[in-house]
Amino acid sequence: MAYIALNKNDKSEIMVMDHRIGKGSYLSGKIGNFLLPFLELDLKEYGNLFDFLSYDRGFDYDDFQTLVDKYPKTSKEHRFFQRLDRNTDEDALREYALFFLLDNRDTFSNLYENDAFWLSDSLFELVVSDFENLHPKIDFYNIQEHIKSIVDFCFLSNNPKLNGLSPLERYAIFSTTYPAKKFDIINKIALCVLPIDLQQEIRISLSEKWESSKATREETLNLLKYVDSSSIKKIKENGRLVEVYICETVLDFLSVDLMELLKRNASIKKCANCGKLFIPSGKYNTDCCDRIPEGEKYSCKKIMAQKRRKQKVNSDPITKEYEKAYKRMYARINSGTLEKSDFLKWSEEAKQKRDVASQRYAKSKDETIIIDFKKYLGNK
Repeated sequence: MAYIALNKNDKSEIMVMDHRIGKGSYLSGKIGNFLLPFLELDLKEYGNLFDFLSYDRGFDYDDFQTLVDKYPKTSKEHRFFQRLDRNTDEDALREYALFFLLDNRDTFSNLYENDAFWLSDSLFELVVSDFENLHPKIDFYNIQEHIKSIVDFCFLSNNPKLNGLSPLERYAIFSTTYPAKKFDIINKIALCVLPIDLQQEIRISLSEKWESSKATREETLNLLKYVDSSSIKKIKENGRLVEVYICETVLDFLSVDLMELLKRNASIKKCANCGKLFIPSGKYNTDCCDRIPEGEKYSCKKIMAQKRRKQKVNSDPITKEYEKAYKRMYARINSGTLEKSDFLKWSEEAKQKRDVASQRYAKSKDETIIIDFKKYLGNK
């Protein structure tokens, strides 16, 4: 189980009350860190397997063997599968088949690495005996498809009817027209003291003197006897009581991100270079993300800037002539035939003449403008 508290600067503090990280420990991250990576996952194969295990169809020993043959690494990892035979009843077979979904060694590895997945209690524990209740909560493909529809409608659509509406106003239309049904965005709310290290400090100071579970009403009123003065001072100076989301399932984590993005009138864009969704940072308007694509040295933002510069050079003969002269003159610095100060002086003057010539050429495609500029640069 995790508790997520949100700050105004789009940062979140994730308090994980769990043995995997440590009771009372916490992580931090930005709004969208659960949602956007989840939306990038290819879950078609997962969706097919989920449907294969659905209660809408029968499931027998031959169906189970189909999974064994299709996912050999998973079958080998779970050796108890070998004890199953044709006498095993349908419910038991379906419950054991759950491991092919949630602990699959042959595929779905990106799903398991998603923070929302491994922080989710109901999935991590893999409670086989509760398969019927667990099954609807792990319909990740359809959950993903539904959230993609919300993101498309509320953040990405350029439909004129939606222009001028905030993401939250768009969602009001979407939710009325396309009700969420089993994917309702609902979260349990609690109250918590932040920062978390202050909360832990108070607990530690009380641990040897106080047991709240056994305290009577009268003893509770005397709680201040056991709290040291330094803790009280820190609460007064730094402590704050905040609402936190209690997250147990993958959908809980995803919906926290989605709700906050809607409420904060955030922006989600599709990167013009890699095509992945991203949340722009800062005040600058950009259509590219800061990711470095696999096999590349530079970020999408820099790659796209280089592409656009190249397109501009190729489409504008004035700029093309300037670039040719620039490279020639810069090479003279390296060869020692031109001082750097003289190059900078030339470059500044050439830029000004380039801009004037480009403006003239844009108004009238007169070839003499190119000829005159080439003559000034000394280009052949």
